[in-house]
Formats: sequence, structure tokens, C-alpha cells
Amino acid sequence: MGTQRRARYTLRQRLGYRMDNLFSRGATGMVAWLGVATLGLILVTTTLATVAGIGPEGEGVGFIESLWLNMLRTLDPGTMGADVGWPFRIISLVATLGGILIVSSLIGLLASAISAKVEELQRGKTLVLEAGHTLVLGWSPKIFPILSELLLANANQRSASIVVLAPVAKSEMDEQIRSRVGTRRNVRILCRTGVPFEHADLSITNAQYAKSIIALGSDEVDQDAQVIKTVLALVGNELVPRDVPVVAEVTHRRNADALRAATGNQVVVIQPSEIIAHITAQISRQPGLSVVYQELLDFDGDEIYFHHEAGLVGRTFGDCLNAFESSAVMGVRSANGRVRLKPPMNMVFAPGDEIIAIAEDDDMIAMTGITGVEPPTPLHREPLTQSTPECILVLGWNDLGPLILRELDRYVAPGSKAKIALDRELVGVGATELAHELTNLSVQFEDAGKDHDDVDRLLREDGYANVMILCYRHGVTEAQADARALMTLLQTLQTSERLDRSVHVITELLDVRDVRLAPQTTADHFVVSERLSSLLLVQLSENMELLGVFTDLFDAEGAEIYLRPASHYLVPGETVQFSSLVEAGGRREEVVLGYRIASLAHSEEESFGVFLNPPKSSSLTLGLDDSLIVLAEDA
Repeated sequence: MGTQRRARYTLRQRLGYRMDNLFSRGATGMVAWLGVATLGLILVTTTLATVAGIGPEGEGVGFIESLWLNMLRTLDPGTMGADVGWPFRIISLVATLGGILIVSSLIGLLASAISAKVEELQRGKTLVLEAGHTLVLGWSPKIFPILSELLLANANQRSASIVVLAPVAKSEMDEQIRSRVGTRRNVRILCRTGVPFEHADLSITNAQYAKSIIALGSDEVDQDAQVIKTVLALVGNELVPRDVPVVAEVTHRRNADALRAATGNQVVVIQPSEIIAHITAQISRQPGLSVVYQELLDFDGDEIYFHHEAGLVGRTFGDCLNAFESSAVMGVRSANGRVRLKPPMNMVFAPGDEIIAIAEDDDMIAMTGITGVEPPTPLHREPLTQSTPECILVLGWNDLGPLILRELDRYVAPGSKAKIALDRELVGVGATELAHELTNLSVQFEDAGKDHDDVDRLLREDGYANVMILCYRHGVTEAQADARALMTLLQTLQTSERLDRSVHVITELLDVRDVRLAPQTTADHFVVSERLSSLLLVQLSENMELLGVFTDLFDAEGAEIYLRPASHYLVPGETVQFSSLVEAGGRREEVVLGYRIASLAHSEEESFGVFLNPPKSSSLTLGLDDSLIVLAEDA
């Protein structure tokens, strides 16, 4: 081996190199070095003054006193102004000049370090030291209703926290949340900037100690890919324990099925478009149903809970309907975990079975006793079935359209028709193609603009009684889409008034804030798609066990919610207790959950006339136009 050659450097170069290495470590190394230099300067001047017997009055002082005097002169140049005697003045001048150089640099570095720390905090890259928090990964328009509902869900907690990790500047996230969501004293919202599927960024969120995690897609084309990578980063690398629930939003069924198969029961995967399509199809045929769904999905009012009641063992499901004064029993979860909404009335409770109930809070579910109740005499003993074909007019179009029509096809009578009037310039490629599985509903597409004459002409044709307005999602912003939908709604209402025809209109809006801009706000006019899917995400993040309930509720083959004419259950104008209406529904194999007063349909303060889970002992008088809210298996 050859000899290793060593380069020769001067002492000045070596010292400079060491200083460069020290300073390159950041403010910590520089502050430490300057602190040592300051201490060294004070010790040198103190030693000289003590050995030479130099003091402020011309006489020497002790080491400790001299150390104190030199430290003051190092830190404050003004201290030496009253010094006496040139020997002490010279010592003080050396300490002061050294202090100006070193201490001022030290102060400057401390200020820079503080500024850098503040900047780091503003960038949102610092570690979150939270536990039991809700972690939201991703950023989309859904984030605002999600945060609003999480604030309500944690309103009764003494101290709760929500952490948001998204590839958006922290300052921008904070500003938008303050303006669109607001704050609560007992709930902290902490934003961090990062890529949700990057392990280094996920590690600052303390995800392993989260109460629950919500994985959101963005508005980009590959939103499913982002969600899938985020979930795999959480579960695949075992970043979070299996007892931490993860709720993921995936658009396409194939991706959703693959993600469920890959992650097992730890991850709840939902497809918002299918849920929105089901709800929209239902509320387009039943005025007021949108408010019922919102009441069940949000955290403002009554919610769905599971409750074990030992006193029900050996009793039938029909017996328990009136056994809870302040709760509406809607189903049973068996000991094996099977969820059944509206089981047969003669089903007998077994040990370990739980009721599924609507209540204001879980501690409000209390059995008040099983007593016999007589139902009122109805005006019509049998429900009036709707078997005539329907004509539906759809104004506007988006990817939800085909899903909604497929759902409608399962409810309408054979021979029903749907006309879709759309602006093809604002429709995505292939969006107007429908599968051939439609059996009861025939579909016709027609080019139409946004002129008032088009709406007027279309409403005059075929006597449309149901109109659905969908937002365009291609080539326009969210604000432009909502503005166009609201304008179409206004034109529709004006035309129906001029024709003196009652038209049931459903309008899809993307931003919940735009509902207040609409004319004639009623319970049955609007579906805010982003809000509905956001509510479901939050409900499942707070309680994953509700998945079976919502799956059954949104499945057209199972029990669903209907608004039935009150005259099917009592003579209009008769005053009865709500418990007697519950009994009437039970004898028809239905579960009565509440009622709707038609005269309050325009009153937001009265929940648009929708009353879920009233006390069983409350008295009410229903008119011919009023309805009961029931859980049943067919219309």
C-alpha cells in the first residue's frame, strides 16, 4: 500500500474549518460556542483584575465580586460609564468590547433561532403530541362539513383535538377553517403540512395514538390512488394498531372492493357516490325525507346508538317499540353481530341481543316498561300503493346521474320515463351512457342550454311533477356549478307557478352555504352531496359499528324510511298519543320513528316540520296532509 499523502494547511485555515463545521450545525452549535467564548472572556478579565489588584475604586476586590463586575460590563456597555482609575477602565473596556462582539452575536442568533422556530411552526412540520385525537388525512371540500360535525361530536368532551394532515400550507388551512368552520373552546384543530402517504409526514401526526382516522381523496383525477396509498401507509406498515378505526372514501367500486380485501375489517371503505345516489333517488319521490336523513346522520339532535337491555330477554321486538319513552327502537343487533333493521315483530330477544335506537344521547336510552297500547282507527285501513308510471325531468348532468337513475329504476312503476336535458359542453366523456339493466325506466337525452325558454318548454311537456336539478362538474368551478343550479331552480319555480302546477323539485348543490341563497328554502328541495357523504364519514369514524345499520338502511332490498300519509294510521284531526301510532305501525310490521307536519315545511326553526323520536307520551293532532315517518320494506 502506498503512503497516504496529507495536505498542509495553515493554523488559520484549520481554525476556520472547525468554525465552519461548528456553525453548520445550526443555531444550537453557534449559541453554545458564543456562550463559551463569553464565559472565557469574563474569566480572563476577572483573573487579570484579581491578580493585579485592580478594582473600581483603585483598590482590588475579591474574585467573585470582580466576576460580577466584569459580567455586567460584558452584557451592558453602559455599566462602565462610572468606572474610576485607568487600569480598571482598560479591563472594563476589554470586557465591554468583547461583550459587544460576542453577546450581540449571541442575542442575534437567539432571535434568529426563535424566528426559525416560528417559521417551522408556520410550515406545519412540527410533531403533534396528542392522544385520543381524530386524524383527518387529505384536503377536499368535504373537510369543512367533516370538521363542523367533529366539533359537534366532541362538544361534550372536556378537551378534544382534531389533527389535519394535508399537502396544503398550514396558514392557508388555518385561515379557511376559521372562516368556514369556526372554533370551539374545548376542541383544538391542529393543521400540519405534508403528504398523507409519506411515512415521514405521517409520523408527526401521532397516528398510532389516534381515536380514529379519516382518509379523504382530493379533487384530482387520481384521488382513489391517493386514498389507497394513504391507507396502505397506515395499515400496510402497521403504523397504527388494529384497534384504531380507519374510514376511507373511495370513488370507484373496483377500487373499494380491492381495498376492503387488502385491509380486512380494520378499514371501513365507503363509496359516497352510491350513497348519495340512493338518498337522492329516495328524496326525489318523498318530500321531507332529506331532513330525516340529515337528522340521522348529523350530530345535532338525535343519533343512532346500540343498547343492551337485560329486561327484554324473552320479549318480542313488537313489545319493545313502546318500552322506551325517550328512544325510538328501530332494530336489533344479535349477539353474533348481525344487524337487522325492522325485524319481524314476533322476533324474541335472546341473551346478548342489543336494540338499535334513536336517542338524544346514549344515557337517554332507558326502559320505562312494557304496557299495552291501543292503536287509533285509520281513515284508510290499507296503504295506497303507487303503481302508475312516473315522468321525471332531469336538468343538468354529472357522474351521479346514472347511479341515481339506476336507483330510481328499482322504485318506479313499469313504463316510467326520464328525460335528461343537458348542456353537452359541460358533460364528461361517456357520462351520458347508461347501462341496459334499466327495466322500469326509459331514458331520453336532449340537448338544452340554460335559457328560461328551455325550462319553460320542458315543463310543459308530459306534465312533469318531479324535477331533479344536477350540478355540472366539468368545465366549471364549484361556485359556477351551484350558481347555474340555483338559476335553473328559480326558472323552474317561476314556470311551475305560472302554469299553476305543483312540481316537486330536488336540487343538488355542492356547497352547503349556497342553500341559503336559494328561493323558497324547504325541506324537500335540496341535497348537498358533499355534506351527506361527509356526515357518513364522521358517523363511522366515531362508531364503526354503525356500518351495518347504514348498509341495511341504504340498501334498496332491506328496510328503508318512508313518509306515509297519516290517514293510513288515524282519522285526520283526531288527537292521539304518539305511542298509539307506534302501536299502529307495529301491527302493520312497520316501525314508526316520527311524524311530519306539512304546514311547517317552510320553517327551518321547526326542522321543516320533521319530528324524529318524539316522547311516546306526547299528544299530537295530524291533518290530512301530514305524514308518519316509518321504517318499512316496501313503498
